[in-house]
Amino acid sequence: MTKKVVLLTLIALLIFAVSVGLVYSQYPWPTFHHDNLRTGYTSSPGPNLNLTLWTYDTGHDIYGPCPAVVDGILYISGGYGTSVYAMNATTGAGIWNYTVVTWIVSSPAVVDGRVYFGGFDKNVTALDAMTGAFIWNFTTAGWIAASSPAVEDGVVYIGGGYGNAFYALNATDGSQVWNYTLSNNVHSSPALSEGMVYFGSFDRNVYALNMATGAKVWNYSTAGNVFSSPAIANGFVYVGSYDGNLYALNATTGEKLWNYTTGNWVAASPGVANGIVYVGSYDNNVYAFDALTGAKLWNYTTGGAISSSPAISSNGFVYIGSGDNKTYAFDAETGAVVWTYQTNGDVFSSPSVVDGVVYAPSRDGKVYAIVGTLQAFDAVWQSQTYPVTVLSDSALSDFQFSQPNMRVSINATGPKGMSSFCNFTIPKSLLEGPWTVDVDGESVTPTVAENDTYTFVYVPYTHTGTQVITIKGSSVIPEYQTVVFMSAILIATIVIALATRMNRSRSKTPKAF
Repeated sequence: MTKKVVLLTLIALLIFAVSVGLVYSQYPWPTFHHDNLRTGYTSSPGPNLNLTLWTYDTGHDIYGPCPAVVDGILYISGGYGTSVYAMNATTGAGIWNYTVVTWIVSSPAVVDGRVYFGGFDKNVTALDAMTGAFIWNFTTAGWIAASSPAVEDGVVYIGGGYGNAFYALNATDGSQVWNYTLSNNVHSSPALSEGMVYFGSFDRNVYALNMATGAKVWNYSTAGNVFSSPAIANGFVYVGSYDGNLYALNATTGEKLWNYTTGNWVAASPGVANGIVYVGSYDNNVYAFDALTGAKLWNYTTGGAISSSPAISSNGFVYIGSGDNKTYAFDAETGAVVWTYQTNGDVFSSPSVVDGVVYAPSRDGKVYAIVGTLQAFDAVWQSQTYPVTVLSDSALSDFQFSQPNMRVSINATGPKGMSSFCNFTIPKSLLEGPWTVDVDGESVTPTVAENDTYTFVYVPYTHTGTQVITIKGSSVIPEYQTVVFMSAILIATIVIALATRMNRSRSKTPKAF
């Protein structure tokens, strides 16, 4: 077997083994910009490297949609294509697709086993999340473009696109609860908070409506169309406008608290985490602002316009796409570029971050799954090799397996204060639980899942430099095999000895003549 074949086989095994472990989503991303507040923040750590886990080719220009990932399945609409796709989030294998007669730019929302989205066929549609089977649709007054549903307490909220309206629909049967008529398009995705729904309109206003009745609470007028979706945090509404500004408004009254003027449209939706607001502009820049004051903290100039909305991970990274065909990872505090990922098309869609993986669509028609450190280590016992794979956003070294102590250990290195993780895939032919896990000798509680072949142990920790992670099982299968083998030898020895003794006894017995 050639070295190339061996390498390709190893990569395939790594991807399979680790991706199986990721099926059990600890940190789902169910809707556009993660949640109904549209903050773009997830408790999941994100990758510090840009390795490709898999790619999926939809065959269509993916312009705008953001992936949703729930229960190990990734859902994405086709953009300038006519289908919604469901694929295995860990392998990229297609599960189902649902096709309509025209484009679907609206990002799907996945709630309570259903997928909700709008389309250029003027319909809001609900599908079964597992099978893609049609459940209901509601026909609006116009094409629904970029507005993505927010679902809460049995109601679906969505902008009516070119129909100049905003809708609240019954999530069970699709019947209309209320609608609000406007004088222009609604492409903004709604944000929900404290009994109010917030969205922007091409009539140049940001609106706050009562979620239960649809009555207007307030509106704020900008000098340009509002395509951006609002983000809600700490009583503030953050939203961009085609007038080039990012606005911070009082969520209760609509009063302007501050604004920052960029060099072009702010069509992207802002992300908010840890007192910082992140947003991209058509002036090619990604910006970070103090969330309370609007003071600029940093900016970075990419090679293209930015309509992608940022995804912010718990370990201090900001991920965002650009019109220069790249997805970027930034240090959230400093704006330093951690990595870039090159595609063959503009990255106008927004990425999602789930269990250490970034899912990034591109206008080249592909969805890319990007991971951090992915390494395979060999645990060897009695000339038998047992592969243990580890996915992490830390630098990994010094893997060890101790058969007498029934444990594996590894060193994980990263910047002080960074929240990190290791996701171990351990063959059941090597070790089995129950499990005891510690980091630097301190006990931690892992997330453990399994299938027939592997156990998946997810270990979170915060770096102080280099951490020693130890996973101890309760049984060592090779030890059991050794006992069985030795027992078999002992039994065979006894049987041979008895047989020899019997033969000798027979030889001493007098023969009859």
